[in-house]
Amino acid sequence: MRRVTAREESDRVTIEVDGELDTVASHDLRAAMVRFADQARTLTFDLTRVAGVDADGVRALEWCSRLAVERRTVLRWSGCSGPLLDALRSGEGR
Repeated sequence: MRRVTAREESDRVTIEVDGELDTVASHDLRAAMVRFADQARTLTFDLTRVAGVDADGVRALEWCSRLAVERRTVLRWSGCSGPLLDALRSGEGR
């Protein structure tokens, strides 16, 4: 099953994460970010279906945020799941 998918709409891209945001999904998330960071004016991460996250997942989200700033791309977060919010609040991955 593909965990990270992207939908392109003009100068906007939505990247969806489904399931665990683990090492494998983190790699796919970074690859999608690199692919679209320069061509999309706005990138939205839809994290509604994230079932869990590990330290690599947290680091990937931080890396994507830094890349968006460097590339001057608007990065939006949509629908953070409960498990993801819990991991971010607890500082998992640090």
